[in-house]
Amino acid sequence: MLGDNAIYGQFELTIDDKNRVIIPAKTGVEKGEEIVIYTENGDRYIDDKKRYTKKIQKILDRIENPMDLKQYKKDLELMRYFSDAILADVTVDGSHRIRITDIEDIRGNNTLEVCGAGNRLRIVNATKAYKKKTRLKKA
Repeated sequence: MLGDNAIYGQFELTIDDKNRVIIPAKTGVEKGEEIVIYTENGDRYIDDKKRYTKKIQKILDRIENPMDLKQYKKDLELMRYFSDAILADVTVDGSHRIRITDIEDIRGNNTLEVCGAGNRLRIVNATKAYKKKTRLKKA
């Protein structure tokens, strides 16, 4: 399963003609695994769908049985955020590929930069990442 162990490293992935990306095997991804691509704090992440669903369920459980008002308000805000967070719900094929056609700001590029972020992958457009680095150097 994707992210059974912590994922380290940074990879540049090539997008093929059919808008598919191969997820590196060292991430633990398996054929037939359900993956979600979602937004969190402006970044794109790839995670196992079961883990993501459990994360959402924990927040919902805390909302239904609030322990304190501060946490309750925080959880409500999180749920508003997560309600629009999923960009794609995909299944990994036999070659560890996923389709990324539904992600507007990534579509049309040739490469993606992916790096380990705990037990999930952070995915950004490699071109945008390069521009960010360049901007930082000039500032």
